[in-house]
Amino acid sequence: MEDFTLLLFIVTLGTFVFGLIKPQKIKAVSRKQVLKFGIPTLLITFIMAGTISAASPDYDLEMIEQLESENGTLILKLEEAEVDLESAKEKINELEENLLVKDKAIEEKESVLKEKSNAIDNLEDQVIELSDEVSQLTANTSTHSSSTSEEEASSTDSSNESDATCPPNAVEINTASSSELQRIYQIGPERAEQIISLRSTPFRSYRDMTRISGIGEAHAAAIESEGLICFD
Repeated sequence: MEDFTLLLFIVTLGTFVFGLIKPQKIKAVSRKQVLKFGIPTLLITFIMAGTISAASPDYDLEMIEQLESENGTLILKLEEAEVDLESAKEKINELEENLLVKDKAIEEKESVLKEKSNAIDNLEDQVIELSDEVSQLTANTSTHSSSTSEEEASSTDSSNESDATCPPNAVEINTASSSELQRIYQIGPERAEQIISLRSTPFRSYRDMTRISGIGEAHAAAIESEGLICFD
């Protein structure tokens, strides 16, 4: 009888501790329900074991003390586990809050990057427009500069070029056809067509030859040394 009561107490104690750890396994709603029904059951079992032990002088009191000590240890571990569980829940909540903050920060940065990208696109469009305007101004300036150079050349070089009589077989640059223009040194079909397109402002001197793409001062000097062009 003593052994049965002791075994019953041990089984009740184990069930109580297991129910506190995992109440769902013993079909309990919560730990509170386990405590509500488990503690009275333990007390009843303990009283029964004590009564039988008192009636039986040979009962092993040392074993009872050991079981009580183990029970206390289990309860302490259970309390520590509950504290650890609460701490883990707090850390999880904290991590979730941090993730929400980081997600919001990422969304804000993406919005800022999108705005900057749009601003860059607008600036690129403005740069293209300004580049077109600069090109137009450069062309106008070049035309004005060429006109000014022509007037200066007309006044300074009139005795040598403008007023000179065209020599035989000379190429009249302001009226010659494309094939005739190609007789000039380093003037091919493309440059001949370019000369024709530029003749809206007449060529007045060899210095004006630099208006042609690819013709620099050195090339103009080489063309002048040939003496084939007439500027009348």
